[in-house]
Amino acid sequence: MSSQTTLRCLEKGPSEQVRVERSTFNGREYVSARIWFRDERGAWHPTKKGLTLSPELAAEVARALLEVAEEADPWALGEG
Repeated sequence: MSSQTTLRCLEKGPSEQVRVERSTFNGREYVSARIWFRDERGAWHPTKKGLTLSPELAAEVARALLEVAEEADPWALGEG
């Protein structure tokens, strides 16, 4: 059995969002970040663009992204 919970929706543009979700599939936990698009009727659909990772690897990727973002623009994270 599988289940899925959306944790965050981040607007990427008027017709795109990045959704961060937690899911369970075959008894295993996963974290995903995927781009969704809005069709001409206003319904949202997932694209193939994204990642699905174990929670442990997702935490490592999140730390790496924060590190890179901080190096690129320390002001954006309120640390400048």
